[in-house]
Amino acid sequence: MSKADKLKVRLLAGQGYHNFAFSDLQLLLKSLGFWMDRQEGSHQAWRHSTQSAVIHIQSIHGQSKPYQLRQLRQIRDIIRENNL
Repeated sequence: MSKADKLKVRLLAGQGYHNFAFSDLQLLLKSLGFWMDRQEGSHQAWRHSTQSAVIHIQSIHGQSKPYQLRQLRQIRDIIRENNL
């Protein structure tokens, strides 16, 4: 199982939202079909390749914010429902 697959399992399980490395969030976004659209300071905007979904992320001391992971999980559910 690849690291991206392990991160997807962790995201879907809803575990570890408070100890999720920012670099892992970026890897997870790429594996789900997102690409970085733009960056302004520490804020990055990621878009999905087939959906109009946009998620804004930023790093706090190398960690992701828990609400960003919850947003990603909601977006991922929408993508799965539409078989994208």
